Amino acid sequence: MFNDERINLEMTKLKKFIIILSLVLSLMFLIFKLFVNYSREVQFCLYSTEIIISITSLIILIGSSMIKSDVKDEFFFQKKQNYYNKSFKILLYISLISYAVVIPATIVSGDNSALSSNMCINMIMTSSLFFGYGYLRLRKVYFNYNIIEEKNGLYYKNVFKNIWKITKFFGVIYLIALLISIFYMINNHNPISFIISILLAFVSSVLTNSIYYLFISFMEKLFYKEENNKKITTPTIILLSVSFVFLLLYIIFNLKYQIIINDGFVGNQTSQIANLASSLKSITEFLRFFSVLGLVFLVADLFKNENKLMNKNAILVLSFIIFITYEIFWGRIQSGFNVAIHDLSNKIAMGEDSMDFYINTISNIQTTQLIIKSLFYSLLSLFILITNNKTMKNNVGLRFIFIIWIVVYMLIPIAYFIQNETMILISSYVIVGILTLALMLFIFVSFVRRSNKINFND
Repeated sequence: MFNDERINLEMTKLKKFIIILSLVLSLMFLIFKLFVNYSREVQFCLYSTEIIISITSLIILIGSSMIKSDVKDEFFFQKKQNYYNKSFKILLYISLISYAVVIPATIVSGDNSALSSNMCINMIMTSSLFFGYGYLRLRKVYFNYNIIEEKNGLYYKNVFKNIWKITKFFGVIYLIALLISIFYMINNHNPISFIISILLAFVSSVLTNSIYYLFISFMEKLFYKEENNKKITTPTIILLSVSFVFLLLYIIFNLKYQIIINDGFVGNQTSQIANLASSLKSITEFLRFFSVLGLVFLVADLFKNENKLMNKNAILVLSFIIFITYEIFWGRIQSGFNVAIHDLSNKIAMGEDSMDFYINTISNIQTTQLIIKSLFYSLLSLFILITNNKTMKNNVGLRFIFIIWIVVYMLIPIAYFIQNETMILISSYVIVGILTLALMLFIFVSFVRRSNKINFND
């Protein structure tokens, strides 16, 4: 039987974190969107979603600070909890309704390629999913905690009921968008294009969110059945296996992409590069999703009976998820940001100098990105070693992998500064990738050889 009071407290904390995350991401997205579109006419409607999310989140956080009491008793904490629960619902509905209002304007303006509100909402939802689910699993709270104890048939019946609720929720959002579209149709805009675009967006939103929810629900049920019987559960093995495949694809596709780029544009290689870039984007999204879930489940498995180590490693995992959120954010804005830099270069410099200015600026941004990434993963590996020093003191192989990982990640910015492209290629994709694959294989080998009784102290 679950402790409802503890679960409610953790859910309230999570809602507060997501409100803060929504404020930060929407504000940053708005700033970058204004920068990218600085030379274009500003249409308030196209920025309203980001503005409304930012303002609503800020008002909620300011409002929470107004709830004060001389005595921090149960009544005070309950009042705070109720406030965040209601505020979270308000933020959710206001954000998605404001997005519904923007959809028709986006279709008319063709804003889809330049940091659209759809991209902003998608980014916040994806980041909230990563952070939210990671937080709950590491705090030993099931996403479906109110139905997780049910037998399979009843459990999945309730899961599909929730999927139907998701469908109805998005149905209302896109119905609002369709009704608002009538005003645009009156002004001689093609009604067929509105209907098709909104219908496709609705189907895409429902399918994406339903598949994510169904997959997580399936993993949770498997984990619930095995968490007291196995050290490494089946969901962890599944998630790490899928991550393994996508990491391998990521390495192969990146190497192929870099080789084509270095050889120059010959024949039909322009279309090859475009196809590879598109494939890499999809592979990266799936790699992030499965690696985040895989890491969360692995930590939940390894430290399920060691609260101190669980809490320490949970902080490291959540730091990793925050960094992934940063990478998602950068991935969303990068193409639009590059266009803005190009336009800015033409204004600041003239003729051939503008292209040099653009290349140097983009190069400096890439360098900064590379340094941030290398430093983060080096520090993360270092803290993993320090935090788990006692648990893996007798496992030389595991320690060695993390030490080499730190060294390699530090080599990447060095290679970039000395302009050694081969060294960058080998360090970034080959060595780091092989080390990560080796770490996953270590888990698999331990799983098979020790009959699913991993103990790093052996």
